[in-house]
Amino acid sequence: LGSDSTFQEKQLLFETLAGMPDTKASRVDVPEPPLYAQESYDLVLTSVDKYGNECGAGGAFLQAKLSGSNLPPGQDTNVEVEDRNDGTYAFKVFVKSPCDLKLLISVLKEKPISPTAIVDPKNVMEFAPIPLNITSVKAYQAKMEREARMQKSAGGAGGAGGNGGRGGGGG
Repeated sequence: LGSDSTFQEKQLLFETLAGMPDTKASRVDVPEPPLYAQESYDLVLTSVDKYGNECGAGGAFLQAKLSGSNLPPGQDTNVEVEDRNDGTYAFKVFVKSPCDLKLLISVLKEKPISPTAIVDPKNVMEFAPIPLNITSVKAYQAKMEREARMQKSAGGAGGAGGNGGRGGGGG
């Protein structure tokens, strides 16, 4: 460029959109325990891409199911997924009776041809299992009563004894 040339500065603005939810960076908010049988709960996944950007839009293809060795008889293991279209997803969990289970969440890299289509395992990413302890209201109340009795009995047992904490004299 010559000294008499003019140089115009141009500014380019790039807007980056978060990518696919990352199974390690995303987080699931679980309601505070205890979780009771026969009640519905929403566990909310906030999707974050591999660069740490929160995904501000929905559209990911998520699936979820319940797994455990002591699932209640007749328990539906499929979990409804609600896309909130803001990068968060609600997993609707309802368990028939008390048990210990895990919520298994997977994200598909591409939309399946149909809901019943067999998905290539290479196109599925799994989130870490989310452990859930489901109790009954009655069992939880009994546990709280036991703990209260134990604290009450432990509180009356301790006390200062002997010489009130003063050292004994020697001769």
